[in-house]
Amino acid sequence: MTNSGPPRPPTRPASTRDTGTAAPLDRAQRDLEAAGRIRAEVAERLRDGSSHKLQRYGTKLAFEAFQDALDLITRHDVPEPWGALARYRLAHVTLRGAQTRESLRSANALFEAAANAKVLGPWPAIYRLAVLSRLGAPRSALLEAQRAAADAYSHWTKTTHLYRDGTSETEPRLQEDVFALLYLATLSAGLPHEALDGRGANPEASSLTEGRWLVLTGAPADHTVGVSEDFARDELAAMAAANPWLATLVLPENESLPGRLTLPGGTETVNLAPTAAQILLHLLVGVRDNATLVLTVFGDGDGVRQPENTFRQAKFRLTRLFGEFREAPELIVPDERGTLRLGAGIGLVAACPESALQRRDPRRARSNAGIPGESVTSR
Repeated sequence: MTNSGPPRPPTRPASTRDTGTAAPLDRAQRDLEAAGRIRAEVAERLRDGSSHKLQRYGTKLAFEAFQDALDLITRHDVPEPWGALARYRLAHVTLRGAQTRESLRSANALFEAAANAKVLGPWPAIYRLAVLSRLGAPRSALLEAQRAAADAYSHWTKTTHLYRDGTSETEPRLQEDVFALLYLATLSAGLPHEALDGRGANPEASSLTEGRWLVLTGAPADHTVGVSEDFARDELAAMAAANPWLATLVLPENESLPGRLTLPGGTETVNLAPTAAQILLHLLVGVRDNATLVLTVFGDGDGVRQPENTFRQAKFRLTRLFGEFREAPELIVPDERGTLRLGAGIGLVAACPESALQRRDPRRARSNAGIPGESVTSR
């Protein structure tokens, strides 16, 4: 239920209530930023692997790139769904070589792990069913895999708007439908993959890791990794699940709509006025000074009367909001280079469209100048 008026104080999770947790929390935030830098390397490896996979005789190079990506993910605890996507890609190139029982078992394990990520749709579960058939799995195992694939398909169709030809409006597909049928038939028949090499590529198709959304941890490399919206939301949820001290912020495509701030521990979700959400977003990535921050958030011209006063009010309310979890947090502090960032003890990651980092239109800022805490939704 959504209530209007100021937000009620959220319940403090025990893991962040103690005022002595600042140092561990700051270290955890730095670890998260380091993982953000690794994400850029992972995304590059996956792009390299996908490029090699679409070339004739590129299977070996594709396998190495996907394995490198998975090794980075495992070594640095990069959050899902990156691991699921790497395993899915690796499973396919594993099947391109000699299809021994060992390679089939390896592909089965990779597809099974990848199927846990809903953002990948039903594809991992479908291919796993074909691999189990090749392995001569007992009928009970095949029936269980079939049910899992059918459930994944049902979930995908309920959460994705489909066009008449089966394409998705909101989520890019992992493969072209007709080519996927040809590939699945080839796999099921145990035929070599060579005849399909270099086929199935669609240069116009979007990719899960080449979308218009960003996941921001405070690392400069965050800006280089564009993903789909669903991928970004899933990654944000995985980060929050692994870090109870972490708050998450999601900004919508429509900049006139409120941002959604989920407080540490997932106890409350607050609707932030667009300008307040923008303040948090730009402090997360870093901004030169207060004047630049006000200009970036409110725009130039006469979009908002007395934007400095509105900015101070928003800053005060945000500080009070985070103060429910940390004693007297400083919302804005300069780093070693003088860049303004979120203060120590405010753990935050965000997901947003790329456009959210651009300077705001002052004509829209007039109607978006509210302060945070317009409504609160219990989770």
